[in-house]
Amino acid sequence: MPGLHMTSDATRGDMTGEGNSRDFVSYATHQLRTPLSGVKWLLELAARDESVSEETRSYIADARDATERLIRLVNGMLSVARLESGRLPLTRQPVALDGVTRTVLDEVAAIVGEKALRVTATGIEGVPSVTGDPHFVHQVVLNLVSNAVKYSAAGGTVRISLEAEGSTVTWSIQDEGVGIPRDAQTWIFEKFYRADNVLTLDTEGLGLGLCLSKLIVEQLGGQLWFESIEGQGSTFTFTLPLARLAP
Repeated sequence: MPGLHMTSDATRGDMTGEGNSRDFVSYATHQLRTPLSGVKWLLELAARDESVSEETRSYIADARDATERLIRLVNGMLSVARLESGRLPLTRQPVALDGVTRTVLDEVAAIVGEKALRVTATGIEGVPSVTGDPHFVHQVVLNLVSNAVKYSAAGGTVRISLEAEGSTVTWSIQDEGVGIPRDAQTWIFEKFYRADNVLTLDTEGLGLGLCLSKLIVEQLGGQLWFESIEGQGSTFTFTLPLARLAP
């Protein structure tokens, strides 16, 4: 790439075509993390200044929110680039998927309460552990649960189920939300893609959660898929290998 000289690990590997693009994204996002963290820290200091007026304090709060969103975007892009290039190693250890599910449900309890949603979980007792990376398995479950809750109408039901069969555990979440239009379903796992019908409900999404989730599940030896009808809801399902059968 003329005029760009990089000597970090982000430049090694496949330097042609898609590999080159991933390397650039990884490098660029990595370089953005430090200044953004610095901006966030300065804004936090400014917010502690008791001499700041309420109007200025409101501006600072808005700037902090925008900075947090940029940091999430940069971290998401960096994770995608590293997962795609194989430079983000995932650990392989037993993970209690039932425990992860309970933790995530605690994390979204506030919005579940605000929307008066009914959340059920079946098969959660006694399901065997899976082989995975605890941090990234948690991220997958959080992404899918957050989406189901976010796009469900107030008073709706969200159903989670876990089932061990053969050499895998299947985790599934079904909502009664807006669903995914048929013409959008081909692209739903693409980076930054968001279906038109969700943009009117939520303008803050990054469009990286499903892409990241699919990359993580597949690198851990599982599969992620969905079924959806617009206006009737969606069901997202993933599988992971049983821990006791891991090599």
